[in-house]
Amino acid sequence: MGRRKIMHTPEDEQSYQVQKRLRISENQRIRRQAARDKSNNEQVNSVRDNNSTNNEQQNSVVEDYLGKMDTLYSNCKAEHFISKKVANKGLSFNDCCSHGAVTLESTPDFPRELETLFDGTHSQSSNFFENIRYYNNSLYFASFNANLVNFQSRRPGPYCFKIHGQIYYQINTALYPSDNESPTYGQLFFLDQEQALDVRRTQNPQLNQTTLAMLDEIIRKNNIFAKSYAMMKQEINDHRLQMNGENEPELQLLFSLKPGFDRRRFNSQRINEVAAIFSTTADGEIPESYVTIRNKHTKELQCVSSMDPNVEPWIYPLFYPYGSRGWHRNLERIKMNNDDPSRRVTRLAYTKFKIAVRRNVFNAILLGRRLFQQWVVDSYVKIKKDRIQWCKDHQREIKADTYQGLHDYLQNSAMQWL
Repeated sequence: MGRRKIMHTPEDEQSYQVQKRLRISENQRIRRQAARDKSNNEQVNSVRDNNSTNNEQQNSVVEDYLGKMDTLYSNCKAEHFISKKVANKGLSFNDCCSHGAVTLESTPDFPRELETLFDGTHSQSSNFFENIRYYNNSLYFASFNANLVNFQSRRPGPYCFKIHGQIYYQINTALYPSDNESPTYGQLFFLDQEQALDVRRTQNPQLNQTTLAMLDEIIRKNNIFAKSYAMMKQEINDHRLQMNGENEPELQLLFSLKPGFDRRRFNSQRINEVAAIFSTTADGEIPESYVTIRNKHTKELQCVSSMDPNVEPWIYPLFYPYGSRGWHRNLERIKMNNDDPSRRVTRLAYTKFKIAVRRNVFNAILLGRRLFQQWVVDSYVKIKKDRIQWCKDHQREIKADTYQGLHDYLQNSAMQWL
């Protein structure tokens, strides 16, 4: 039986074409939406893969490992990383003794109680490290002055010692405090220990009083500058006994006598390794010195030169408990051969020698934490100052007059931009 043919009217044909176009349009929309969804999924997966890769990279940081710091330099026994040796110089390094040309006198053994505070074995080591700068400042003979930048009010993080501007040092040249003022600096070592401790406790209530008393006793017992003030006190007491309690004579405690001191011309009352006591003669003449302490009540703060060898032991008594000298201009390098001219040890070479790590050698400076940061910044500023001063004093050697052409060119260029 044959298939019957269905006849469509023009209206049916028109409706059929409309439905067909709608189906085609809907299919195209569905395909486009599927393509967009696929693209979006690929982007999301790509971002996830990148984040995963970044997280893996963050969790597995590539280390720049230098190996163990166990290579012993034969000249000064400092320890180094083997990868830091100087090329073409054998087993030699830059950051300790200038290839054997610098050597410093060995310091005496640290007082045992002070060493235990630094090595962390003392029960008060934690408090000591937390307040080490304040413990040091309560004992120093001259003041460290700088505009310190305080980070605590800005952001959290590890302690950082930073200064703004210059550093200068001051010492009180009066032996007695002014009226209505507390004694400061070396004046505290002129007092009896109990009197000095009362003042220190008042000025530093946050410090552990037992530790403060122990440190004061250590400095009084071992430090040559503390002994100098005690020597001055003894001399004044002896004069008072001789004069039956009448007015004490005018005396001077002299540190760092200037070159040319003639013992035959001046008769000192008492003298030790770093200081001498003189009484004023009829004509008022005494030897010249860089720092003179007088038994007066008038407060006079004197700036101390950074070139003075007593600056470091005055400012850092915890690092120099015996008052041994710091860097000074008369330190000489070792002459390595006949062609090597004898030169002085620079402050930079001195600093590098002091902070080198040496096996089985106690180094309080490296253990000083916050005080170590201050010492390093202080040393860096002094090194920069020395270099600037050298350029200022050696204009002819560096041919500074030849810079005039460059100066004129830069000045003219700047004027053109204005």
